[in-house]
Amino acid sequence: MRLKLKLGFALCAPLAALLIAGLAAHTAAAGELTYTFEANSTMSLGGAAETITGSFNFNTVTGVFSNDNIILSGTSPYSGTYDEDFSAWDSTGGSGEGGSTGAQSASTGYLMDISWGGAFGSDTIPLAFIGTYNGPGGNQFGTGISGGVTDTQAAPVPEPSTLLLLAGSIAFAGARLRRRA
Repeated sequence: MRLKLKLGFALCAPLAALLIAGLAAHTAAAGELTYTFEANSTMSLGGAAETITGSFNFNTVTGVFSNDNIILSGTSPYSGTYDEDFSAWDSTGGSGEGGSTGAQSASTGYLMDISWGGAFGSDTIPLAFIGTYNGPGGNQFGTGISGGVTDTQAAPVPEPSTLLLLAGSIAFAGARLRRRA
């Protein structure tokens, strides 16, 4: 009888390991966040009004920015799509600080540096500074900056029904083995 009880508990360990591995894999997938510019993201660049749209990814595990697709819409010579990461300017900042994102326009070679007023991994991060470089008007720095970015990836939702089924199955198996003992 004790052999059956030991066998039942021996089966619990692999089931628990599978559960933990599944939760760890789910948590690791949440490291990649997609940030999208809010509708009110604007600034003045060299006296011209610019609207900032688009998105980029940030990996909270590695601290790497990727998939830049930042668009300046307006009349300044820097208007256009900044779709290449310029990692030399990427910085996550210190604890609770913003850091910066570097992006480059594939079509013009112009560079953009965006500094943030909040920590990455947050749901919303305000814009703090935008500078553009290597363009026809020399270096330009945004004024009257407003808006920010929002994490557009849905937060992972745990599946409590799966956990309840697993826990119930383990409890049932344990109770049944006790009765036989």
